Amino acid sequence: MASKDTGKGKVETKDTAKAGATKLGPIGKATKYYSDSKEELSKVTWATKQESIQATLVTIVIILIVSVCLFLLDQLLGRVILQII
Repeated sequence: MASKDTGKGKVETKDTAKAGATKLGPIGKATKYYSDSKEELSKVTWATKQESIQATLVTIVIILIVSVCLFLLDQLLGRVILQII
């Protein structure tokens, strides 16, 4: 069963789709991969400049907060260790 005739023309089935895909050589596969990737990238909704800036600022603020917390925890534990010794 290579293809079906549904009255609207021949329709490719899974069998013929697989057969067509296996006939591609390495160059054909690379070309198909490139064109498929390009098509998928065109569907992506990219962040605006403002969204990118906001996300970057949020990341920097969170990093600063975590850094201060780790510094304070390090200082506290260091003093506790010194008191034990």
